[in-house]
Amino acid sequence: MGAALVVLGLIVISGMYFLLTGFGTGGSPATASPVTGTGNPLGDSQNGSYVIVENEEPLPVATTPVSTNAVPSTLTTSPTTYQTTKPVVCAADRMKCDNRCVDVRYSSSHCGYCNNTCPEGQSCMNGHCQIACSLGETSCIDGCYDTLTDPDHCGSCLNNCPAGLLCRYGQCTAPATPIAITV
Repeated sequence: MGAALVVLGLIVISGMYFLLTGFGTGGSPATASPVTGTGNPLGDSQNGSYVIVENEEPLPVATTPVSTNAVPSTLTTSPTTYQTTKPVVCAADRMKCDNRCVDVRYSSSHCGYCNNTCPEGQSCMNGHCQIACSLGETSCIDGCYDTLTDPDHCGSCLNNCPAGLLCRYGQCTAPATPIAITV
């Protein structure tokens, strides 16, 4: 294990040597010269220390003059249209109509389903086109009714009071005096 670490260290050091000296790269950004007398008992360049001296090269000079007026007087642009639309995701009580969320229960343009427009004089109630009623009346499928007193639409549309009961204040109640029921 120790020998493997030593070999790895030598590889790293030799790689750094090649990078710093430029040896084998085709150019010589730096030159290395052996230092004699320090750590080199044999006096040869293979066991000695090296001092790295960089060669200074001048920076490249621009040959094309740079204009100080970088913006031309007339700018030609082509119209580019980017369409960045997000997908429309509607809540459970809404429906996607014409790329927007619509409550089809009450929309007169999308009544019950997309692009179902109610005729003039009708409004959308619970997804059905119904006659527009006057104040105090409720629009039901079969017409306009006062749901506070109508026994066939007591409290809400199509809520029939059982035989013998009256509709008072939107609730089916027994009359103060009994009513004869024909059978």
